Amino acid sequence: MIEFMRLTDAKILERMTSLLAGDAHASSRDVVERMWRLHRGTPDLRDADDRLLRASIDVWSWAHECSIVLGVEAVPGSVPALGLMRPSRKLIDAYDVARNRERRARAGG
Repeated sequence: MIEFMRLTDAKILERMTSLLAGDAHASSRDVVERMWRLHRGTPDLRDADDRLLRASIDVWSWAHECSIVLGVEAVPGSVPALGLMRPSRKLIDAYDVARNRERRARAGG
C-alpha cells in the first residue's frame, strides 16, 4: 500500500491489472477495471453491482478527502490503522472552521 500511495491513479490501475493477470484473477481484474471506468466518470450504471461500485467509490473518496498527510514519511509497518485514530471533537470543529473559511475564500466571499 505504501507503494500505491506514491503512484497516480493510472499507475495504480496498471499495477493492479498486472498483479491480477491470468485466468485465476479474471473476475477481480474485471471489477477493478470497471471501478476505474466508474471512477473516471463513465456514466452508464449497468446494474446493481455498478451502483454499488459507484457508491463505494463515492464513500471512499469522501472518507479519505482529508487523510493525505504531507511531509510525513510512512515507513511500512509503522503506520497505525486509521480505525485506531479518532480525532477529538475540538479537532473536528477546528477543521470545519478552517475548511469553511477556505471554501468562502475560493468563492470570493
